[in-house]
Amino acid sequence: MLLTKNSAYAVLLFVMCGCLLLASSADAQTVHTLLVVMDADESVGQGMKVNRHKFDVALASIGRIYTINKTVYLSSRNETTKANVLQWVNNVRPSLDDVVLVYYTGHGGMVSQTDRRTFLYLSGGSLFRAELAEAIQAKSCRLKLLITDCCSSYPRDTQGNLALASSYAVETVGRGFIRNLFGEHQGFLHVNGATEGQYGWTNSRHGSFFTVSLLEAISDDSDTNRDGFVGWGEVFELAKGDTTDRWHKMTLPDKYQKDPRATAQVPQQYSLPRRDNSKPPPAGGDDLWDMRNPSAGFTASLSAEKSGDYRIGDYLTLEIQPEEDCYVMLLNWDEAGTLTQLFPNKYQSDNFVREGQTYRFPGPNANFDFRVAGPAGKERFKLIAFRKASDSQRVTQVIPQGGAFRTQEIRSLRIDVEDARNPRDIADRDKKEAEIVRTLRSLNASDWAVRSTTINVR
Repeated sequence: MLLTKNSAYAVLLFVMCGCLLLASSADAQTVHTLLVVMDADESVGQGMKVNRHKFDVALASIGRIYTINKTVYLSSRNETTKANVLQWVNNVRPSLDDVVLVYYTGHGGMVSQTDRRTFLYLSGGSLFRAELAEAIQAKSCRLKLLITDCCSSYPRDTQGNLALASSYAVETVGRGFIRNLFGEHQGFLHVNGATEGQYGWTNSRHGSFFTVSLLEAISDDSDTNRDGFVGWGEVFELAKGDTTDRWHKMTLPDKYQKDPRATAQVPQQYSLPRRDNSKPPPAGGDDLWDMRNPSAGFTASLSAEKSGDYRIGDYLTLEIQPEEDCYVMLLNWDEAGTLTQLFPNKYQSDNFVREGQTYRFPGPNANFDFRVAGPAGKERFKLIAFRKASDSQRVTQVIPQGGAFRTQEIRSLRIDVEDARNPRDIADRDKKEAEIVRTLRSLNASDWAVRSTTINVR
């Protein structure tokens, strides 16, 4: 995001790169992971490769907290057999607090309209879903996950290999979400990308509707009930709605127009894990983006004025509506992880807003603009609202002042620092972000509130 003046690129107040890499000795569990990828299939193999890449990115984020013990079976290497999959499940030896995760992406089927047992197509045969689910459920560990992205149609058919105009970003997952979903649940998550009798859809460029939607739901602000905890039920409902929405937006190929299996794509939930109330909340170390405050005594809404995708170079206006008088701060992360304080800024330092009014940033009389700088992907925005001016000032003082950057170089992250007060290396910038988190936690919890939103940049 670029802050511009007089329709030309100007300076940003402060930029910090990277994410917090603070270790927690309490998070010592292992996530035992099996990825089964039908990447050699003639019709959907390329889309399955994209799915694998997206899952690898998510696992890398999870690996910031938990140990990942990952095995990948590819059909291009003739590894995706029923014997191999079941042998892996039977041989994995998790501890009681570990997680077992199996992800399958490829073709799926249902025996018939009357025999609605579903199965996964593997090399040289198939594997009934119930048999795989039973083997995973038998493992003695806190959390088991079976995530499959495939058709549940009858008889064998192919997923559509469509070319869509939408741009799906590869997402990284925040530390708070990771702890909630993988460290503070118990039971069995079992979901599929389509309901019995339906096709699941994919395309070679962006991957499958359900995989993309699920990973975006994990990466976005999934705390839909605003209780400070992200549950698998919340994530699945967001992924379900987004998958269905993607299906509605696609142009159905002519050969599927009258096919009853192509009338919808609604992800299927077989079982959900529950929150593990024996797990105490983390003592600290969350990313600033992840930070929630369920004890806030008030709220303020945050949204982008325009719905839909943005392009690099577009102007952006954000809207805030507080439920009581407060002082506001706007932060922005781009797809590369660069953090910028958008407001208050050198052009507008007065950050007081009044109860019940809708504020546009920048306002109609502001002498600066917000422009989307890229890279393509997700731009994340966080509003922090304070009841007290003194609290707002305390947090602002933590952020380096001045420190002008050449905005033309921000897109490539070659940052030209013009003020030595700004931290020069990633480690120092991470420490500064952690200091902001600590400062917020030191305030009276009822006196500040946070709200987040994202936009998609093409």
